[in-house]
Amino acid sequence: MGDISPDSFNAAMPHTMLSRLAKRRNAGKFLYKHSHMRHDETKVVIQGRPMALVEAKPVEMPAGSLVFEGRWINHGFDVPADRGPMTITSLMAPAGLKNVLVAIGRPRAPGSTTHPGPFACPADMTAILDEAAFLKT
Repeated sequence: MGDISPDSFNAAMPHTMLSRLAKRRNAGKFLYKHSHMRHDETKVVIQGRPMALVEAKPVEMPAGSLVFEGRWINHGFDVPADRGPMTITSLMAPAGLKNVLVAIGRPRAPGSTTHPGPFACPADMTAILDEAAFLKT
């Protein structure tokens, strides 16, 4: 997970029904397969051509694609080396993603474009994901 970069949150939306973030992944990286017990997730590909894995089925995702991953749907994605970096915007309903990213991420100054670089997952990663009702599969 080391290179996830939550660039923008709208956690203070007045209705607090959505979490929104932008994620970047370099080519050759992946997001492990997981599911959410309490959240539905919708992703829009802004840049790149990642390969989503939804219920173990590969789904091509060129820029402009949208994929919905409902609760309990096993999902992840891969950014093959020949497909360049990926940028996606992800919406989760209900809100709740911010706590996970604050717990596992690295602080960044508002508006910073400096990437924190790779870093190890925290020792209590399982507890963090359990609290957020994420299931790693």
